[in-house]
Amino acid sequence: MQIAQCYFRFLHGGIEEHILNLSEEIKTQGHSVDLIAGGWLRKDAPMFPLKETGYANFPLLRKYSFASKASKYLKDFDLVHCHDWSSALAAQEAEVPYVLTCHTFYPYKSWKNLLFKYFLKKALSKAKGIIATNNFVKEGLNREYNVEAEVIPNGVTLKEFYRSKSEPFILFVGRLSPEKGLRVLVKAFDAICKKRNDVNLKIVGDGPLKLELIEYSKKNPQIEICGYITKDELRNLYSRCSFLVLPSVIEDFGVVLLEAQASSKPVISTNAGGISEIVQHKRTGLLVKQGDVKELVEAMLLLINDEKLRENMGAQARSFVEQFDWGKIASKIVKVYEEAIKR
Repeated sequence: MQIAQCYFRFLHGGIEEHILNLSEEIKTQGHSVDLIAGGWLRKDAPMFPLKETGYANFPLLRKYSFASKASKYLKDFDLVHCHDWSSALAAQEAEVPYVLTCHTFYPYKSWKNLLFKYFLKKALSKAKGIIATNNFVKEGLNREYNVEAEVIPNGVTLKEFYRSKSEPFILFVGRLSPEKGLRVLVKAFDAICKKRNDVNLKIVGDGPLKLELIEYSKKNPQIEICGYITKDELRNLYSRCSFLVLPSVIEDFGVVLLEAQASSKPVISTNAGGISEIVQHKRTGLLVKQGDVKELVEAMLLLINDEKLRENMGAQARSFVEQFDWGKIASKIVKVYEEAIKR
């Protein structure tokens, strides 16, 4: 099959990583893959043909202009895998069958978002296949748009992750933004520091809270703001950390939770979104209430103080995430492609 992976942008985000990893696996299965993106801003270009359309600067116009420009590149493909509604509108205009993956779900109740809801409904209505990355997204789509989606989760390339001897530091990886629960995390870690001065917190990522966190770290030398790092550097941190913490208030999937578990590390997170589908409470990690500093402190202290528990949870975590290996996930998605072309 000649497949186009289509998304309105291409930055350093979870959806972009999903597209690249999926494309690599699909290519190994004998299919041709091209990327159609609205703006190529990454320095690490992938090993796939890329067509860059450009787009307008305003959020809604950006997506709509991408749809109209991208359509002319799609006509020669057997199928388009769309990763947002603007990609789906492009495939509709090109009259090429498409599969739509919904990576997230928002109810769009604000009047400002009614147009986004209209376009998503239009995109869903003509899709030959709809994929949701977890049951949280699947149920939201069914409730809001009365459509049925097949759940196929994000994946992790297991062979790239490894385990090293644990060192006394806790790891956070993600966008440095309020919805990731970072303010709760640093408050909780301050409480940890009053009891333990031999544990550090490494915060990896970039975002609007970076300067605030840098200022906070000046008051607490046990906190290190690492910023953006390479994939190799990140895998090294996963392998050496005691455990990962992702105390998100809002989270649709949380790929970093899979990556840490693939490194045989336990994780602490919340019940936000679909997290409970990829973290087994008290088996591969611990789940706490969103925004609850006290619960987070208790969970962190439990893992800090019990090396044997960390080892047992880490071993079970690695076994658990084998089902999410990209080879298995890509094979499921290719079946959706094949069924879509027949319809």
